[in-house]
Amino acid sequence: MADWPSHLMQSPAYPSAPNRRNVGFTLIEMLAALVISGLVLGIIGSGVIQALRLGELGERVASNANAATLPQNWFRETVSMSATVGRLAERSLSGDAQGFTGFSVRGIDGRHTGLQAYSWKARFDPSRGTTALLYTSADAADVRVHEWEGSVARFRYLSRDHRWHDQWPPARLAVPADFKVLPLPLAVAATIGEHEWLVALADQTPALPTLKELLR
Repeated sequence: MADWPSHLMQSPAYPSAPNRRNVGFTLIEMLAALVISGLVLGIIGSGVIQALRLGELGERVASNANAATLPQNWFRETVSMSATVGRLAERSLSGDAQGFTGFSVRGIDGRHTGLQAYSWKARFDPSRGTTALLYTSADAADVRVHEWEGSVARFRYLSRDHRWHDQWPPARLAVPADFKVLPLPLAVAATIGEHEWLVALADQTPALPTLKELLR
């Protein structure tokens, strides 16, 4: 057997097999990582968008609720604190199906203002097809408190015999002998579009001073 040259007997100068740990990600691994990242970002993004939409919906619902609740509260504040004023011939609260006037010890802003006249009325605007609820007092004239589509608006008044009337005082109102002024209705109902507001009246008529108090 022929002898091989010594330089051929040495280890070949070829690089050894690459170490797995020294090699970067393969193309498949990178694609898999991108797909997983995309899925995670998609889930997070959809959740954030859904949360934003729910927040906007909540704000819209709250805004609509406030828009419907505030006018009702203002109506209740003034009407529930109505008072009788004057002699029997003077009507402390009078009105019909389209509105009424009276005297109250509380204004639309909720403050006790002393006894002052007020009125609530519904006015239909045929050019716009909407009806507005207007409030008037000594401090403000025809304040547009609420507005809704259509012409549905009606006020009714509950007498002490528990009957509803489209005007106050009714044509035939039984007045007790000890009443020196026309009594207020027990309640006022307002049909405002699709909503029905009912306000019970608590007579806030100031008590007359006694003789002893006058002599002080």
